[in-house]
Amino acid sequence: MSSNKGSAARVFFSYSRQQSEIVHSVARELGRPFAAIDTYEFKAADDLVAAMEAAVADASVFAFFASKESMSSAWVNFESREARYHTALGRIKKVIVVVLDDRIRETDFPEWMLRYKFVRSKSPKPIARAIRGLVDELVEAQQSRFFVGRGKEAAALQAALVHPESAMPASLVTLTGLPGIGRKTLLTRVVRDSIGIDRIIKIDVEDGDSIQDLTTKLADLVEVVANPSDSLKVVKEIQALNEGSAVQRFARYAKDVATAREMVVLYDSGGLIDGAGAVRRVVRDILLELGKDSSVLVAIVSNRRPLWRLTPELEGNAIVRVEPLPTLDMRQLIALQARARGITLTSYQLNLMAEQARGYPPAANILTQMAEAYGAELASRPMGRTSTYSPRPLGRYLRTLTHDSVERSILQVLSGNSPLPIQLIEQVLKGPVEAIRAGIVKLIDTSLVIPDGTTGWYRIADPVVEFVEREYHGCTREQYQDVAEALKSFLENDEEERSYFELERVRFRALLTSGQRHGGTEAMSLFADWVRLAASFYHRRNYERSLEIAQAALESRPSEPGPLYWAIRSQVRLGDFDGALSGLEGLVKLGRGRDANFLRGFLERHRGRHKEATRFYERALTDGYGGLAIHRDLAECYLHLERLDKALYHVEIARSLQAENRFIIDLQIKILCREKKEVEARDLLAQLEAVDDQSFAAHRRSRVAYEFGNYDEAYQAARRAATSAERPAFEVLANLALCEVITNRLEDAQQTLDQLRQLYRAQRKDVQTGIRVQLLIAQRDYESALVACSSFEDSERPQHLWLQFQAIEGILKHAPLNSAKRSEYETRVRNLGQLLTKRFGRLDWDIDPE
Repeated sequence: MSSNKGSAARVFFSYSRQQSEIVHSVARELGRPFAAIDTYEFKAADDLVAAMEAAVADASVFAFFASKESMSSAWVNFESREARYHTALGRIKKVIVVVLDDRIRETDFPEWMLRYKFVRSKSPKPIARAIRGLVDELVEAQQSRFFVGRGKEAAALQAALVHPESAMPASLVTLTGLPGIGRKTLLTRVVRDSIGIDRIIKIDVEDGDSIQDLTTKLADLVEVVANPSDSLKVVKEIQALNEGSAVQRFARYAKDVATAREMVVLYDSGGLIDGAGAVRRVVRDILLELGKDSSVLVAIVSNRRPLWRLTPELEGNAIVRVEPLPTLDMRQLIALQARARGITLTSYQLNLMAEQARGYPPAANILTQMAEAYGAELASRPMGRTSTYSPRPLGRYLRTLTHDSVERSILQVLSGNSPLPIQLIEQVLKGPVEAIRAGIVKLIDTSLVIPDGTTGWYRIADPVVEFVEREYHGCTREQYQDVAEALKSFLENDEEERSYFELERVRFRALLTSGQRHGGTEAMSLFADWVRLAASFYHRRNYERSLEIAQAALESRPSEPGPLYWAIRSQVRLGDFDGALSGLEGLVKLGRGRDANFLRGFLERHRGRHKEATRFYERALTDGYGGLAIHRDLAECYLHLERLDKALYHVEIARSLQAENRFIIDLQIKILCREKKEVEARDLLAQLEAVDDQSFAAHRRSRVAYEFGNYDEAYQAARRAATSAERPAFEVLANLALCEVITNRLEDAQQTLDQLRQLYRAQRKDVQTGIRVQLLIAQRDYESALVACSSFEDSERPQHLWLQFQAIEGILKHAPLNSAKRSEYETRVRNLGQLLTKRFGRLDWDIDPE
């Protein structure tokens, strides 16, 4: 037998002496964090029962290794003691029977055991993977084992599922609410208890998914395949289907799922509902087909409410809104989790923690874990308002954890490549296997890594990705290369009946992210992977690569707006305004006029035409475009236009949507600087540093110091910002150059400008020209500065007029001029001064590096 006391789910092995060799091999495959072996020989059924009773308190999984010898020695007279054994077994959550002997038939086992999982194999690797799969399922359940409240939502969902006058459940239900609030958990509990559904099959509906793509995703989870090669054959077969045939195949799979007491859940990952609130056509066609079979139940989970009136064929289907847990329920949830961990909380501490959690169940789990590791006082310490489960409690929790180099590497790899099998993680990290497995167990125990009991793979928890990328700089290019190579070998050699196409998609993304242009032909992918990569490169500020990926995607599907959206944004960032305008015309032709107005505002804002930008943004708002981004951008524009009342209005709307979004905090700091509120601005810097990238937090600290005349502090923070990023952002380098000019580090400023030009040659040319002019003025090369002013694309901006004023004034003071030239310059500088004062209200203007 064995029991494992060190992991979240413990394994109990039952075997006879003849099986010791294979059992120990299985244990080695599992690793010490998953199993520890103590040899024990069962000579009679009494021995088995007694041993089980002694170990069952420590066991979650019972694995019985069956052969003719073990059956004859351990199971003699078993049936007479079945009741006693089954009572003990009730404390074990999972049972797996490993059949090692071809001579054993089904009839050799007691009837009750036939209900559990059987594995017929003599190879330690597949046996270990099957056992680990059960452990993973238990860990998943453990992370959300407490279910508190939700009485109103549960009742509404039950009413939607089963009408009193109907013997059959409804064919479609929809759950809405913010991510992480418990929509999937609520659905799982209610369908299990109300209509006997054992498991849900989650299908992510991503931007750009076709009917063939969604069918491929479902096939990857339910189609029985012998090896990766067979899996890819199924993918190619489905991708070759026409839409009607793909819908039929999806319906067939959904019917098979329903027969197995399971249910398909369409999870909105950006591709389920369009900008107007209508369910996208591909999803509508699938739902209409599934609706023809009353035995098939499907659910939609989305953070947006679908407008069924825009899809009349589906109007009338129930929508259940999942709200944040009330404070009393959150107190109860935290109290239950604390009790399970042996933590004592005072009523005051419980109240503070419930307030911090803000109704989001994952926050309760994080806070109790932090209390277990670092004490209730730290976990309950009030830290201000939170708006979702992820920012403040999670950020605080993650910062209190100490990760060694192995754990950091695991998080880095999984942040960019989820999911992965455990043996691939070991292969990529190249370290001691036991240390890597121990690290995975710790990360599972701290809820940062999630095991997938269905596939046997491991993935990073979604809210953790941003933290890992910010604090640990995410997955490196070398790690992406190693992942791609390891997956290639794995997919060529593994031979088991499980889903493989998801790993193929991970491999595709790893290839392209590592810089290998041929990845698109070497590995298979879905269209959504191209859109996802375009977005990923954009958010990493690699606009050239984002544009390249987006344009490649458009070549295959010109009518899809997703890649066009990222192409336009990248072109704007790269300064290709003509190309972006052409893309906007294409977006309008696709019927996405509202999106086109938003992006036109984005374009004009980056051209520095803030008044024009507000016109397009407001037009998009009138047309129904909503969300945090448009209010954030409008606030930024009104700030530049000195309309602080309007800026504050839109900031408040954005804050109501996501109070601790780093861009909103950053914008609040800018407004406070404009209002000359230095103390308040510096107070907010601490909040920004808790949620933003180190480089950008230091950059904002530099800008605050600059605004209030603390130039040496501004320079020091600017240096930190530039050196803490592998590829400093444009605004970071531009600000550093300005700080170097104003603190008279002129040679350094020239080097920074050269670096800026090398990395961002085509971007924001007027900003680069403005800093160069300022440097020339500091070097007293006024004539070259005036010549450089002629390079401004928008020469009428006040900053550029002020630079001309300074250059001409410098020439007048320091250059030998004849009377005619002096008179000409005096007239020009007088006219510039009058223009600046009359039109813009003041004379002096700073270059804005942002």
